[in-house]
This record gives sequence, structure tokens and C-alpha cells, in this order.
Amino acid sequence: MSDSKPVFRPARVITEPEGYESIESGELDRIRYALIDGSRCLDDSWAMRHAWPLATHPDAGVRWAAVFAIDQARSGWVPLLCDDFEPVHLLCRLSSADPDLSVRRMAATTLGDVMSMLVFPRGE
Repeated sequence: MSDSKPVFRPARVITEPEGYESIESGELDRIRYALIDGSRCLDDSWAMRHAWPLATHPDAGVRWAAVFAIDQARSGWVPLLCDDFEPVHLLCRLSSADPDLSVRRMAATTLGDVMSMLVFPRGE
């Protein structure tokens, strides 16, 4: 695993303004933890708005946290795939070509989760 993957710690509850401030700070650790914590406690739309652009960030730890957030928010975006498959293309690129192994693994896990939702939709 990459040394840039965020260190495990208990999840924290953050507000949207706190998450936005952390992302805008430019501080890698703050960005990483805002993505992780925000994807757990804020609306899926928050993660979708912030994680997608950061999935191609130069820092592997930020990319990993962005893909983690994308996975956490999948119930908010997977149902929209009939209209837009760009999210799947991005995850495919990250899972096969990202230079960081931990990012590739997180993207592959997310792709597996997405495929599971598509094959076995809730309520069927």
C-alpha cells in the first residue's frame, strides 16, 4: 500500500462548510479526511460534487480518498448511469492505469460495488 493512503482513524462528523473549507485549503491531509468523512456523513451529492474532480488529483492519497468517497456515494450516482457512463470510464482508467496500487485497488473495489448494484438492484 502507498504511504500516502490516509491513516485509519474513527470517522468524524463534519458539516458541508467544514468539508468545503478543508478541500479548498490545499492541505493534502485535510482534503483526504474531508472526502472520507464527508462521504460518510453528508449527502451523496456532496461527495459527488467534490470527489469526482479530485479523483485525478496529482497526490495518490487524495485520489484514493476521492475514489473512497465515490464508492460511499454510489447509491446517489449509479442509478444515473443510464444517462452518463463517464463515471465508469473514469473508474476503469483509475483501476487499470493509476500509478498508485492503493488507488487502483480502491477503484476496482468501487467498480465491483457498482456492478453489483447494476446486476442486483435493490428491491428485485
